[in-house]
Amino acid sequence: AAHRAAQGTKGNERLRATVNLAKRLYGLGLSREAALERLRFVEWIIGLTTEQELSFRSELKSYEKEEEMPYVLSFERIARQEGRQEGRQEGLEQGLVRGLQEGELNVSLRQLRRKLGGVSAAQEAAVRSLPVERVEALADALLDFTSSEDLDAWLRVNSSPIPVSGD
Repeated sequence: AAHRAAQGTKGNERLRATVNLAKRLYGLGLSREAALERLRFVEWIIGLTTEQELSFRSELKSYEKEEEMPYVLSFERIARQEGRQEGRQEGLEQGLVRGLQEGELNVSLRQLRRKLGGVSAAQEAAVRSLPVERVEALADALLDFTSSEDLDAWLRVNSSPIPVSGD
């Protein structure tokens, strides 16, 4: 059919025939891959000029938008929407967890500064490098600290490398 259409057409008629064939292919309910595979074959047979190919692509994109891409089956469209929603939800949850962890770290550092009268740069770096579970343990342990040496001792047991106080 595509070859017969190409033989009997010239110029813009050839473009019209290609566009019409593409629309008919999309109307068959094929997967996107199958429709595009057939369209590549049709383009090869019909042999549009570069200018016509650009017009064809433009018209095809307009048609796809108007028809909401019929080659995407409804369950595929629903699955994509669900996937996007799950991705957003997962990203939101990860962001919230990171925010809570950063908040806990900042509160612990603020409490250490207030309780001990300040912390050295090395101590702060050591605290910032702690895994979440250790920051939580530090938040409990710091309530019993009375000096900077208590923090150093706790860090020696709970992290590496061993921080040096007095920076």
